[in-house]
Amino acid sequence: MNSIKENRIFRRAYSKGCKCICGEFVLYCLKNNLNESFLGVTVSKKLGKANIRNKVRRRVKEIIRLNEKNIKSGYFIVVVARTRAVYAEYQLLEKNLLGLLEEAKIII
Repeated sequence: MNSIKENRIFRRAYSKGCKCICGEFVLYCLKNNLNESFLGVTVSKKLGKANIRNKVRRRVKEIIRLNEKNIKSGYFIVVVARTRAVYAEYQLLEKNLLGLLEEAKIII
């Protein structure tokens, strides 16, 4: 899965995409006309120092990487981490993120 690099794609996903919320994440997904999906992970400075933010970002990317075969292609997926994601265990993060993907109907 490729990364979202451009700010305009993030903004379009925020404004026009479908939004799903849980305690640890907010998920935005927007259909694109491409044959592949793109992932963007946002972690605010409010969550902590760089090492903490990077840990959350790495966990989200790993969850997506391990379940990439089950994710439909043709979507922009933006995951925004919330404060509870810093203190949550990996299994809880995985369960909640996969639940959000199922709720958004982009996981098989």
